[in-house]
Amino acid sequence: MILSSEFAHSVKKAYDLRSKNLDTEDAFLLGKSFGTELIIQNKSSLCVCHDRRKLSENIYNSFIKGVLSTGINVYKLGQVGTPVVQYMAVQKKIDAAVSITASHNPNEYHGIKFFVENKAFSEERLTSLINRCLEKNFENFEEGTEHNIDKTEYLARLNSIKLEGKFNIGWDLLNGCGGDIIDFLNLKGQNIILNKEKKEDFGGFPPDPNCIERLEEIKKIEQKNEIDFAFIIDGDADRTSLLYKGNLISGDVFLAMILYLNHQITNTKSKVIWDDISSLSIKKWCSQFSESFFSKTGHSNIQNLAVEKDCFIAGEMSGHYMFKDHFFIDDGIYSSLIFLSLLEKSNLTLDSLLQLIPKTFLKKCPNIDCVDSADKENKMNLLKKYFKENSIHFTEFDGIKVFLEQGCLIIRSSNTESILRVLIEGWTEKGLENMNKFVEKIYLFLSKNF
Repeated sequence: MILSSEFAHSVKKAYDLRSKNLDTEDAFLLGKSFGTELIIQNKSSLCVCHDRRKLSENIYNSFIKGVLSTGINVYKLGQVGTPVVQYMAVQKKIDAAVSITASHNPNEYHGIKFFVENKAFSEERLTSLINRCLEKNFENFEEGTEHNIDKTEYLARLNSIKLEGKFNIGWDLLNGCGGDIIDFLNLKGQNIILNKEKKEDFGGFPPDPNCIERLEEIKKIEQKNEIDFAFIIDGDADRTSLLYKGNLISGDVFLAMILYLNHQITNTKSKVIWDDISSLSIKKWCSQFSESFFSKTGHSNIQNLAVEKDCFIAGEMSGHYMFKDHFFIDDGIYSSLIFLSLLEKSNLTLDSLLQLIPKTFLKKCPNIDCVDSADKENKMNLLKKYFKENSIHFTEFDGIKVFLEQGCLIIRSSNTESILRVLIEGWTEKGLENMNKFVEKIYLFLSKNF
Protein backbone atom coordinates (compact mmCIF):
# COMPACT_ATOMS: atom_id res chain seq x y z
CA MET A 1 0.00 0.00 0.00
CA ILE A 2 1.38 3.42 -0.96
CA LEU A 3 1.39 5.08 2.47
CA SER A 4 5.03 6.10 2.73
CA SER A 5 7.74 7.39 0.47
CA GLU A 6 10.05 4.58 1.65
CA PHE A 7 7.68 1.82 0.52
CA ALA A 8 6.63 3.59 -2.66
CA HIS A 9 10.17 3.96 -3.92
CA SER A 10 11.09 0.39 -2.95
CA VAL A 11 8.45 -0.75 -5.46
CA LYS A 12 10.19 1.14 -8.28
CA LYS A 13 12.61 -0.72 -10.53
CA ALA A 14 14.46 0.63 -13.57
CA TYR A 15 11.57 0.25 -16.02
CA ASP A 16 8.54 -0.91 -14.02
CA LEU A 17 7.03 -1.36 -10.58
CA ARG A 18 7.24 -4.70 -8.73
CA SER A 19 6.54 -5.72 -5.16
CA LYS A 20 5.14 -8.48 -2.95
CA ASN A 21 2.88 -5.82 -1.40
CA LEU A 22 1.39 -4.07 -4.43
CA ASP A 23 -2.39 -4.04 -3.92
CA THR A 24 -5.60 -2.74 -5.47
CA GLU A 25 -5.49 0.57 -3.59
CA ASP A 26 -2.00 1.18 -4.96
CA ALA A 27 -3.27 0.28 -8.43
CA PHE A 28 -6.13 2.80 -8.23
CA LEU A 29 -3.77 5.61 -7.21
CA LEU A 30 -1.24 4.63 -9.87
CA GLY A 31 -4.03 4.60 -12.44
CA LYS A 32 -5.01 8.15 -11.46
CA SER A 33 -1.35 9.19 -11.54
CA PHE A 34 -0.65 7.64 -14.94
CA GLY A 35 -3.89 9.04 -16.37
CA THR A 36 -2.86 12.48 -15.14
CA GLU A 37 0.58 12.09 -16.79
CA LEU A 38 -1.16 11.25 -20.06
CA ILE A 39 -3.52 14.23 -19.79
CA ILE A 40 -0.55 16.55 -19.20
CA GLN A 41 1.06 15.12 -22.37
CA ASN A 42 -2.17 15.73 -24.32
CA LYS A 43 -2.79 11.98 -24.67
CA SER A 44 -6.28 10.53 -24.53
CA SER A 45 -6.13 6.72 -24.80
CA LEU A 46 -4.62 3.71 -23.06
CA CYS A 47 -4.53 -0.04 -23.75
CA VAL A 48 -4.28 -2.35 -20.68
CA CYS A 49 -3.72 -6.07 -20.05
CA HIS A 50 -2.85 -8.34 -17.13
CA ASP A 51 -0.86 -11.55 -16.59
CA ARG A 52 -1.90 -14.78 -14.85
CA ARG A 53 -0.94 -13.96 -11.27
CA LYS A 54 -3.40 -14.39 -8.42
CA LEU A 55 -4.26 -10.72 -7.89
CA SER A 56 -3.41 -9.36 -11.34
CA GLU A 57 -7.01 -9.14 -12.54
CA ASN A 58 -8.07 -7.26 -9.40
CA ILE A 59 -5.11 -4.89 -9.75
CA TYR A 60 -6.00 -4.47 -13.44
CA ASN A 61 -9.61 -3.52 -12.64
CA SER A 62 -8.59 -1.04 -9.93
CA PHE A 63 -5.92 0.51 -12.14
CA ILE A 64 -8.48 1.01 -14.93
CA LYS A 65 -10.91 2.74 -12.52
CA GLY A 66 -8.16 5.16 -11.54
CA VAL A 67 -7.29 5.91 -15.17
CA LEU A 68 -10.92 6.41 -16.19
CA SER A 69 -11.40 8.99 -13.42
CA THR A 70 -8.87 11.26 -15.16
CA GLY A 71 -10.80 11.26 -18.44
CA ILE A 72 -8.56 8.85 -20.36
CA ASN A 73 -10.30 6.32 -22.64
CA VAL A 74 -9.29 2.73 -21.84
CA TYR A 75 -9.05 -0.22 -24.24
CA LYS A 76 -9.12 -3.50 -22.30
CA LEU A 77 -7.34 -6.65 -23.54
CA GLY A 78 -7.79 -8.80 -20.45
CA GLN A 79 -5.34 -11.65 -19.82
CA VAL A 80 -2.45 -11.54 -22.30
CA GLY A 81 1.31 -10.97 -22.24
CA THR A 82 3.15 -7.65 -22.42
CA PRO A 83 4.03 -7.91 -26.16
CA VAL A 84 0.34 -8.16 -27.04
CA VAL A 85 -0.67 -4.93 -25.32
CA GLN A 86 2.28 -3.09 -26.85
CA TYR A 87 1.53 -4.39 -30.34
CA MET A 88 -2.18 -3.64 -30.15
CA ALA A 89 -1.52 -0.12 -28.85
CA VAL A 90 0.75 0.64 -31.81
CA GLN A 91 -1.50 -1.13 -34.31
CA LYS A 92 -4.63 0.72 -33.19
CA LYS A 93 -2.84 4.04 -32.63
CA ILE A 94 -3.57 4.05 -28.91
CA ASP A 95 -1.36 6.53 -27.07
CA ALA A 96 -0.12 4.33 -24.23
CA ALA A 97 0.01 0.76 -22.98
CA VAL A 98 0.14 -0.81 -19.52
CA SER A 99 0.78 -4.43 -18.59
CA ILE A 100 -0.15 -5.57 -15.09
CA THR A 101 2.67 -8.06 -14.63
CA ALA A 102 5.67 -8.98 -12.51
CA SER A 103 7.25 -10.72 -15.50
CA HIS A 104 9.55 -13.60 -14.46
CA ASN A 105 9.47 -12.90 -10.72
CA PRO A 106 8.13 -15.51 -8.24
CA ASN A 107 4.36 -15.82 -7.95
CA GLU A 108 4.04 -13.68 -4.79
CA TYR A 109 5.15 -10.59 -6.74
CA HIS A 110 2.85 -8.27 -8.68
CA GLY A 111 3.81 -5.35 -10.87
CA ILE A 112 3.05 -2.82 -13.59
CA LYS A 113 4.86 -1.94 -16.82
CA PHE A 114 4.14 1.42 -18.47
CA PHE A 115 4.66 2.46 -22.11
CA VAL A 116 3.88 5.74 -23.86
CA GLU A 117 4.06 5.69 -27.65
CA ASN A 118 5.76 2.28 -27.34
CA LYS A 119 8.58 3.56 -25.11
CA ALA A 120 8.97 2.19 -21.60
CA PHE A 121 8.82 4.56 -18.67
CA SER A 122 12.31 5.28 -17.39
CA GLU A 123 13.26 5.33 -13.72
CA GLU A 124 12.96 9.13 -13.66
CA ARG A 125 9.41 9.05 -15.03
CA LEU A 126 8.45 6.27 -12.62
CA THR A 127 9.69 8.46 -9.76
CA SER A 128 7.45 11.26 -10.99
CA LEU A 129 4.53 8.84 -11.18
CA ILE A 130 5.02 7.68 -7.60
CA ASN A 131 5.52 11.20 -6.26
CA ARG A 132 2.22 12.21 -7.84
CA CYS A 133 0.56 9.34 -5.90
CA LEU A 134 2.16 10.42 -2.62
CA GLU A 135 1.10 14.03 -3.15
CA LYS A 136 -2.40 13.05 -4.42
CA ASN A 137 -1.76 15.45 -7.29
CA PHE A 138 -4.30 14.14 -9.82
CA GLU A 139 -6.38 15.53 -12.65
CA ASN A 140 -10.10 14.74 -12.53
CA PHE A 141 -12.19 15.17 -15.65
CA GLU A 142 -15.37 13.68 -17.01
CA GLU A 143 -15.12 9.88 -16.82
CA GLY A 144 -13.25 8.26 -19.68
CA THR A 145 -14.83 5.51 -21.78
CA GLU A 146 -14.18 1.74 -21.66
CA HIS A 147 -13.74 -0.46 -24.72
CA ASN A 148 -13.04 -4.19 -25.00
CA ILE A 149 -10.63 -5.20 -27.77
CA ASP A 150 -9.10 -8.55 -28.70
CA LYS A 151 -5.74 -9.81 -29.92
CA THR A 152 -6.79 -10.63 -33.50
CA GLU A 153 -4.25 -8.35 -35.22
CA TYR A 154 -1.45 -9.60 -32.98
CA LEU A 155 -2.21 -13.23 -33.81
CA ALA A 156 -2.35 -12.38 -37.51
CA ARG A 157 1.12 -10.85 -37.23
CA LEU A 158 2.56 -14.00 -35.65
CA ASN A 159 0.82 -16.23 -38.18
CA SER A 160 2.25 -14.21 -41.06
CA ILE A 161 5.59 -15.88 -40.26
CA LYS A 162 5.58 -18.91 -42.55
CA LEU A 163 6.86 -22.21 -41.16
CA GLU A 164 7.54 -25.47 -42.94
CA GLY A 165 7.66 -27.93 -40.04
CA LYS A 166 11.20 -29.23 -40.66
CA PHE A 167 12.01 -29.57 -36.97
CA ASN A 168 10.44 -31.15 -33.90
CA ILE A 169 10.04 -28.30 -31.44
CA GLY A 170 9.44 -28.11 -27.72
CA TRP A 171 7.70 -25.15 -26.12
CA ASP A 172 7.82 -24.65 -22.35
CA LEU A 173 5.51 -21.78 -21.47
CA LEU A 174 6.21 -21.96 -17.72
CA ASN A 175 2.44 -21.53 -17.05
CA GLY A 176 2.79 -17.91 -18.16
CA CYS A 177 1.00 -15.77 -20.72
CA GLY A 178 2.45 -17.67 -23.66
CA GLY A 179 -0.29 -20.19 -22.86
CA ASP A 180 -2.88 -17.63 -23.98
CA ILE A 181 -1.31 -17.49 -27.46
CA ILE A 182 0.12 -20.88 -28.40
CA ASP A 183 -3.15 -22.59 -29.42
CA PHE A 184 -3.86 -19.83 -31.96
CA LEU A 185 -0.57 -20.26 -33.84
CA ASN A 186 -0.21 -22.05 -37.16
CA LEU A 187 2.65 -24.23 -36.00
CA LYS A 188 3.90 -26.86 -38.41
CA GLY A 189 5.50 -30.25 -37.79
CA GLN A 190 5.69 -31.86 -34.37
CA ASN A 191 5.38 -29.48 -31.43
CA ILE A 192 5.39 -30.64 -27.82
CA ILE A 193 3.91 -27.95 -25.61
CA LEU A 194 4.43 -27.92 -21.85
CA ASN A 195 2.85 -25.85 -19.08
CA LYS A 196 0.39 -23.82 -21.13
CA GLU A 197 -2.38 -24.02 -18.51
CA LYS A 198 -2.88 -21.26 -15.97
CA LYS A 199 -1.43 -21.92 -12.50
CA GLU A 200 -1.31 -19.07 -10.07
CA ASP A 201 1.83 -20.50 -8.43
CA PHE A 202 3.40 -21.19 -11.85
CA GLY A 203 3.84 -24.83 -10.92
CA GLY A 204 5.89 -24.03 -7.83
CA PHE A 205 8.72 -22.25 -9.66
CA PRO A 206 9.20 -18.70 -10.96
CA PRO A 207 8.19 -18.33 -14.65
CA ASP A 208 11.83 -17.65 -15.46
CA PRO A 209 13.84 -19.49 -18.16
CA ASN A 210 16.90 -19.19 -15.93
CA CYS A 211 15.26 -21.25 -13.17
CA ILE A 212 17.18 -24.47 -13.85
CA GLU A 213 14.93 -26.66 -11.66
CA ARG A 214 11.96 -25.58 -13.76
CA LEU A 215 13.50 -26.99 -16.96
CA GLU A 216 13.89 -30.62 -15.87
CA GLU A 217 10.67 -31.70 -17.61
CA ILE A 218 11.56 -30.28 -21.02
CA LYS A 219 15.14 -31.58 -20.71
CA LYS A 220 13.86 -35.13 -20.22
CA ILE A 221 11.79 -34.84 -23.39
CA GLU A 222 14.84 -33.62 -25.28
CA GLN A 223 16.97 -36.48 -23.91
CA LYS A 224 14.45 -38.95 -25.36
CA ASN A 225 15.05 -37.35 -28.80
CA GLU A 226 11.38 -36.38 -29.04
CA ILE A 227 12.37 -32.80 -29.96
CA ASP A 228 15.32 -31.20 -31.75
CA PHE A 229 15.37 -28.14 -29.46
CA ALA A 230 12.99 -26.07 -27.34
CA PHE A 231 11.94 -22.49 -26.72
CA ILE A 232 11.36 -21.39 -23.12
CA ILE A 233 9.02 -18.39 -22.76
CA ASP A 234 8.96 -16.28 -19.58
CA GLY A 235 5.97 -15.21 -17.48
CA ASP A 236 4.73 -12.23 -19.51
CA ALA A 237 6.03 -13.69 -22.81
CA ASP A 238 8.43 -10.89 -23.70
CA ARG A 239 11.53 -13.09 -23.43
CA THR A 240 12.68 -16.38 -24.96
CA SER A 241 15.53 -18.79 -24.30
CA LEU A 242 16.65 -21.61 -26.58
CA LEU A 243 17.30 -25.03 -25.00
CA TYR A 244 19.59 -27.38 -26.92
CA LYS A 245 21.30 -30.55 -25.72
CA GLY A 246 20.26 -29.82 -22.16
CA ASN A 247 21.69 -26.30 -22.04
CA LEU A 248 20.31 -22.82 -22.53
CA ILE A 249 21.95 -21.10 -25.48
CA SER A 250 23.50 -17.78 -24.47
CA GLY A 251 21.49 -14.72 -25.53
CA ASP A 252 24.34 -13.29 -27.58
CA VAL A 253 24.79 -16.60 -29.43
CA PHE A 254 21.06 -16.65 -30.23
CA LEU A 255 21.33 -13.12 -31.60
CA ALA A 256 24.43 -14.05 -33.61
CA MET A 257 22.58 -16.98 -35.18
CA ILE A 258 19.72 -14.73 -36.27
CA LEU A 259 22.17 -12.27 -37.82
CA TYR A 260 24.07 -15.00 -39.65
CA LEU A 261 20.93 -16.70 -40.97
CA ASN A 262 19.45 -13.41 -42.13
CA HIS A 263 22.69 -12.56 -43.93
CA GLN A 264 22.82 -15.94 -45.66
CA ILE A 265 19.22 -15.66 -46.83
CA THR A 266 19.07 -11.96 -47.80
CA ASN A 267 22.75 -11.29 -48.58
CA THR A 268 22.48 -8.02 -46.65
CA LYS A 269 24.60 -6.59 -43.86
CA SER A 270 22.12 -5.84 -41.07
CA LYS A 271 22.43 -3.25 -38.31
CA VAL A 272 22.30 -4.67 -34.80
CA ILE A 273 22.30 -3.37 -31.22
CA TRP A 274 24.21 -5.44 -28.65
CA ASP A 275 24.07 -4.89 -24.91
CA ASP A 276 27.42 -4.19 -23.33
CA ILE A 277 27.67 -7.54 -21.56
CA SER A 278 27.50 -9.66 -24.73
CA SER A 279 30.61 -11.65 -25.65
CA LEU A 280 33.32 -9.61 -27.34
CA SER A 281 34.32 -12.69 -29.34
CA ILE A 282 30.78 -13.09 -30.67
CA LYS A 283 30.51 -9.40 -31.56
CA LYS A 284 33.81 -9.55 -33.45
CA TRP A 285 32.69 -12.60 -35.45
CA CYS A 286 29.38 -10.96 -36.37
CA SER A 287 31.15 -7.84 -37.67
CA GLN A 288 31.82 -9.79 -40.89
CA PHE A 289 28.15 -9.68 -41.87
CA SER A 290 26.53 -7.01 -39.66
CA GLU A 291 27.05 -3.44 -38.52
CA SER A 292 27.17 -3.31 -34.73
CA PHE A 293 26.22 -0.66 -32.20
CA PHE A 294 26.56 -1.04 -28.44
CA SER A 295 24.13 -0.06 -25.71
CA LYS A 296 23.85 -0.11 -21.96
CA THR A 297 21.70 -3.01 -20.79
CA GLY A 298 18.06 -2.09 -20.31
CA HIS A 299 14.90 -1.97 -22.40
CA SER A 300 14.75 1.80 -22.99
CA ASN A 301 18.47 2.16 -23.68
CA ILE A 302 18.44 -0.58 -26.29
CA GLN A 303 15.12 0.32 -27.91
CA ASN A 304 15.98 4.02 -28.21
CA LEU A 305 19.31 3.26 -29.88
CA ALA A 306 17.70 0.69 -32.20
CA VAL A 307 15.18 3.28 -33.38
CA GLU A 308 17.87 5.96 -33.76
CA LYS A 309 20.12 3.68 -35.83
CA ASP A 310 17.21 2.10 -37.74
CA CYS A 311 18.42 -1.40 -36.89
CA PHE A 312 17.16 -4.77 -38.10
CA ILE A 313 17.36 -6.20 -34.58
CA ALA A 314 18.42 -5.38 -31.03
CA GLY A 315 19.05 -7.88 -28.27
CA GLU A 316 19.98 -8.46 -24.65
CA MET A 317 21.81 -11.37 -23.07
CA SER A 318 18.72 -11.91 -20.91
CA GLY A 319 16.67 -13.09 -23.92
CA HIS A 320 14.91 -9.88 -24.96
CA TYR A 321 14.98 -9.31 -28.74
CA MET A 322 13.45 -6.40 -30.65
CA PHE A 323 12.86 -6.42 -34.41
CA LYS A 324 12.31 -3.37 -36.59
CA ASP A 325 9.39 -5.03 -38.39
CA HIS A 326 7.69 -5.75 -35.05
CA PHE A 327 7.76 -2.14 -33.80
CA PHE A 328 10.88 -2.92 -31.70
CA ILE A 329 8.69 -4.76 -29.19
CA ASP A 330 10.56 -7.41 -27.21
CA ASP A 331 8.42 -10.49 -27.83
CA GLY A 332 9.50 -14.00 -26.86
CA ILE A 333 7.12 -15.90 -29.14
CA TYR A 334 7.71 -13.63 -32.15
CA SER A 335 11.50 -13.94 -31.73
CA SER A 336 11.22 -17.74 -31.49
CA LEU A 337 9.13 -17.95 -34.67
CA ILE A 338 11.48 -15.66 -36.60
CA PHE A 339 14.48 -17.77 -35.60
CA LEU A 340 12.66 -20.97 -36.54
CA SER A 341 11.61 -19.56 -39.92
CA LEU A 342 15.15 -18.41 -40.74
CA LEU A 343 16.64 -21.75 -39.70
CA GLU A 344 14.19 -23.64 -41.93
CA LYS A 345 14.98 -21.44 -44.93
CA SER A 346 18.73 -21.90 -44.46
CA ASN A 347 18.66 -25.71 -44.75
CA LEU A 348 21.08 -25.86 -41.80
CA THR A 349 20.59 -27.86 -38.64
CA LEU A 350 20.96 -26.11 -35.33
CA ASP A 351 24.05 -28.18 -34.64
CA SER A 352 25.77 -27.19 -37.90
CA LEU A 353 24.86 -23.54 -37.29
CA LEU A 354 26.32 -23.54 -33.80
CA GLN A 355 29.54 -25.06 -35.12
CA LEU A 356 30.06 -21.97 -37.27
CA ILE A 357 30.06 -19.66 -34.26
CA PRO A 358 33.37 -19.25 -32.42
CA LYS A 359 33.60 -20.93 -29.04
CA THR A 360 33.26 -18.47 -26.20
CA PHE A 361 34.63 -18.69 -22.70
CA LEU A 362 31.92 -16.80 -20.87
CA LYS A 363 30.68 -17.44 -17.36
CA LYS A 364 27.95 -15.96 -15.17
CA CYS A 365 29.37 -15.77 -11.66
CA PRO A 366 27.33 -15.73 -8.44
CA ASN A 367 25.40 -12.49 -7.99
CA ILE A 368 26.44 -10.07 -5.29
CA ASP A 369 23.39 -9.72 -3.02
CA CYS A 370 22.42 -6.21 -1.92
CA VAL A 371 19.87 -4.90 0.54
CA ASP A 372 18.54 -2.10 -1.66
CA SER A 373 19.55 0.48 -4.27
CA ALA A 374 21.70 2.40 -1.80
CA ASP A 375 23.57 -0.78 -0.90
CA LYS A 376 24.14 -1.53 -4.59
CA GLU A 377 25.60 1.93 -5.08
CA ASN A 378 27.82 1.63 -1.99
CA LYS A 379 29.26 -1.69 -3.16
CA MET A 380 29.87 -0.41 -6.68
CA ASN A 381 31.70 2.63 -5.28
CA LEU A 382 33.80 0.42 -3.02
CA LEU A 383 34.76 -1.77 -5.99
CA LYS A 384 35.79 1.27 -8.02
CA LYS A 385 37.95 2.42 -5.12
CA TYR A 386 39.53 -1.05 -4.91
CA PHE A 387 40.40 -1.10 -8.61
CA LYS A 388 41.84 2.42 -8.49
CA GLU A 389 43.99 1.67 -5.44
CA ASN A 390 45.33 -1.46 -7.14
CA SER A 391 45.97 0.36 -10.46
CA ILE A 392 43.48 -1.86 -12.30
CA HIS A 393 42.02 -0.04 -15.31
CA PHE A 394 38.24 -0.13 -15.73
CA THR A 395 35.52 1.61 -17.73
CA GLU A 396 32.06 2.70 -16.56
CA PHE A 397 29.93 2.61 -19.72
CA ASP A 398 27.49 0.15 -18.14
CA GLY A 399 28.54 -0.70 -14.61
CA ILE A 400 32.20 -1.65 -14.21
CA LYS A 401 34.17 -3.38 -16.97
CA VAL A 402 37.72 -4.50 -16.24
CA PHE A 403 40.02 -5.57 -19.06
CA LEU A 404 42.94 -7.82 -18.18
CA GLU A 405 45.44 -9.66 -20.35
CA GLN A 406 43.53 -12.93 -19.98
CA GLY A 407 39.97 -11.62 -20.30
CA CYS A 408 37.43 -9.16 -18.95
CA LEU A 409 35.14 -8.77 -15.95
CA ILE A 410 31.75 -7.01 -15.93
CA ILE A 411 29.94 -6.01 -12.74
CA ARG A 412 26.65 -4.18 -13.21
CA SER A 413 23.64 -3.29 -11.14
CA SER A 414 20.52 -5.26 -12.00
CA ASN A 415 17.66 -3.15 -13.35
CA THR A 416 15.05 -5.37 -11.68
CA GLU A 417 16.56 -6.91 -8.53
CA SER A 418 18.67 -5.90 -5.51
CA ILE A 419 21.78 -7.60 -6.84
CA LEU A 420 24.98 -6.88 -8.72
CA ARG A 421 25.41 -9.21 -11.68
CA VAL A 422 28.90 -10.55 -12.35
CA LEU A 423 30.09 -11.87 -15.71
CA ILE A 424 33.54 -12.91 -16.87
CA GLU A 425 34.92 -13.72 -20.30
CA GLY A 426 38.28 -15.33 -20.99
CA TRP A 427 40.04 -15.02 -24.31
CA THR A 428 40.94 -18.69 -23.90
CA GLU A 429 39.84 -21.52 -21.62
CA LYS A 430 42.88 -20.89 -19.44
CA GLY A 431 42.06 -17.19 -19.47
CA LEU A 432 38.60 -17.96 -18.10
CA GLU A 433 40.18 -19.94 -15.25
CA ASN A 434 42.40 -16.97 -14.40
CA MET A 435 39.47 -14.55 -14.56
CA ASN A 436 37.57 -16.82 -12.18
CA LYS A 437 40.44 -16.61 -9.68
CA PHE A 438 40.42 -12.83 -10.06
CA VAL A 439 36.69 -12.70 -9.27
CA GLU A 440 37.17 -14.84 -6.18
CA LYS A 441 39.49 -12.13 -4.85
CA ILE A 442 36.76 -9.56 -5.48
CA TYR A 443 34.19 -11.61 -3.52
CA LEU A 444 36.67 -12.01 -0.67
CA PHE A 445 37.32 -8.26 -0.61
CA LEU A 446 33.60 -7.49 -0.42
CA SER A 447 32.98 -10.07 2.30
CA LYS A 448 35.60 -8.41 4.47
CA ASN A 449 34.05 -4.97 4.00
CA PHE A 450 30.34 -5.81 4.35
